[in-house]
Amino acid sequence: MQRLYGLRLVFCLPFLVFALSLPHSCVIVTCPVCGTTAKKIRGIAFAECPKDGLLLNLNATERDYAPTYFDAEYKAQYGKSYLDDHEALRARNTIRLEKIAPLMNAQSHPRVLEVGSAAGFFLGAMRERGHAVQGWEISPTMAKYAKSQSVETECQDFFDGVRKWQKKKMPPFDILALFYVLEHLKEQKTAWENFNLLVRPGGYLLLALPSYGGPTFRFNRLEWTKTHPSDHVVDYAPKTLTRIAPQFGFHAVSISSEGIHPQRFPGGANKLLSYVYRLALKHAPISDTIFAILKRENS
Repeated sequence: MQRLYGLRLVFCLPFLVFALSLPHSCVIVTCPVCGTTAKKIRGIAFAECPKDGLLLNLNATERDYAPTYFDAEYKAQYGKSYLDDHEALRARNTIRLEKIAPLMNAQSHPRVLEVGSAAGFFLGAMRERGHAVQGWEISPTMAKYAKSQSVETECQDFFDGVRKWQKKKMPPFDILALFYVLEHLKEQKTAWENFNLLVRPGGYLLLALPSYGGPTFRFNRLEWTKTHPSDHVVDYAPKTLTRIAPQFGFHAVSISSEGIHPQRFPGGANKLLSYVYRLALKHAPISDTIFAILKRENS
């Protein structure tokens, strides 16, 4: 019997080596949400699901969120460390809060969970508005800082957090927030299934995401590919959210532009065109980053 298995292995090994040596254009890649075969995009190491529009990074790599991520690495990208950039981050949260205020408050939706809560800036603002807040943060440095600011934070990743939450048989939350987290998760279908578990019927899911529906992917794809983070497993666009969310019991209440960068559009340096682009960005989700408010269906 062992000899038979050995012969099978010898027979199959050349085919396995051949399959692994194939270029991306020949390898069959399936969507991590719906299982549909994705179509390779010519010239770049990405494929798109024709059903839900999810973009797949064929060269995605995992990374360790060491303490340097929010310090030296963040500073290299944005010019300041994460904590030093608190004014800009709080200003962004203020805009998010203005968008969600007409839909939810501490009385109607008291309990808030943020996954990837970092230093707890968003949760701190929600707490000031009367919400009961909790954070799950993978970085020990940021989790420690958030706790020092009296923001309840568990140092754990998303999937570990869900398992612990289920084990304790805790009730679902009224609001679940993930800001620039979803694109890092390999298990996209499981993530959405967990969103359904974590958010009560009538509750809200808040997402901030990079968007390939923005100007850089559309008009400067070489730059988009060059600067694309290797640890972003997938990329969304507004159309992707509106297709995927209903599969897991959510519908999009609103999707808006998060970053206002008119200079990234053709002719955006021109004052008149810049003004036109700014108006368009404020009224449509056409930027490189988007903010989405999704509501969990009551049924």
